[in-house]
Amino acid sequence: MLCWRASSTRTVGAARIAASSAGVLFGTGVLVAHAIAGTHAKVSLGSFPPLLIVIDAIFGIFLGAIGGRLARGLRERDALVEKVA
Repeated sequence: MLCWRASSTRTVGAARIAASSAGVLFGTGVLVAHAIAGTHAKVSLGSFPPLLIVIDAIFGIFLGAIGGRLARGLRERDALVEKVA
């Protein structure tokens, strides 16, 4: 869904926002699921687990920018092909 949402937006900035929101939701979901499960973590979440949300949002921004640029390139290519045809 993240790739689809980021590539369906019209601008790179909008793709960044959509993907960073997805990163925040993902990071929050991981922490909430971990808290609900109450089991011992196999991997350390560090001394400040909410930092995971920030890290996921940052990765989301980069992935959204890449998806937005790819989508823009495809739209420009399709417009060029239609113009030539």
